[in-house]
Formats: sequence, C-alpha cells, structure tokens
Amino acid sequence: MLVARGSVENRQVIVKIGFQPFVPEAMDVRPSPTMLEIPVHEYRALVDTGAQRTCLCRNVIAQQGLRHHGKRPIQNVHGVERHYLYWVQMGFFCESLSSLNDGPGQATYFGTEQPTEVIDIADNYWFDAIIGMDFLSQTDFRMDREGTFSIRVD
Repeated sequence: MLVARGSVENRQVIVKIGFQPFVPEAMDVRPSPTMLEIPVHEYRALVDTGAQRTCLCRNVIAQQGLRHHGKRPIQNVHGVERHYLYWVQMGFFCESLSSLNDGPGQATYFGTEQPTEVIDIADNYWFDAIIGMDFLSQTDFRMDREGTFSIRVD
C-alpha cells in the first residue's frame, strides 16, 4: 500500500505529482549491467472531486514534450471545447513517514501501474495539473476536518 499525505492549503488539496510520457510500443529487452534512470519532475496538482478528467497545463505539456494522440470535445466550466488527449504514467511524491515527525526528509516517488489519459488546460499560477475523478476513482481518497488528506494506491 502506497500513501501520499498532506495538508489543505488555502482551502485546496494540493499534492505533489510526477509523470512520464506513456508510449505503448514494443521494447528491446536485453540484460544490462547499468541501472535505468528515468527522470521524473515534480509538479503541483489540485485534487478536484468535481472534475471528471485529469488535466495538465499547456506549459507543462510543452516542457515535457508530450505528444497528443487525439482531440475530443469535452464539457468544462466555459462550455464545450476541444481538448488534446495525452497518455501519461502518473505518480506521487511524498516524504517518508519518519521524516514527517523529524522535519524535512527525503522525498519518495511512486508511480501507478496503469497509464492515465489526460487533457490540456490553460496555464495558471496556482497549480500545474488537476487530478480528476477518472484517476481518483482508482484510489482511496480521504480528507479529515482538521485539514489533512491522504491518497492511497493499492
């Protein structure tokens, strides 16, 4: 069981996420004496139980060089708009349990097993992504009245 925990900021649930482009293609499998290093950049994501889809801001999509695989009309707060679709392998950054009590510690990243289809949204100052119900429905999300939250992925 993997759990990301945090506290509500300005009445918003913000969690640190990372992702990698998901490219469904055959890989050449050969033994290698070196470790494979795949960089994962940290981004701020708003957890939004009212959003049906998970979204990435356009500047993040450009930074990561993601390539869209289609376009679909999607209802959003402004009406129906066409959005580009992307496949990513998402995950969470969190601190080890021992470091939560002792101050800042080493951050750990854990990715989910299944890829997530995300859509593009306009850039903003407060967050880089929105985690919607398409992704949250695969987790156990809990928020306490004290303002703490947890997202558990099995």
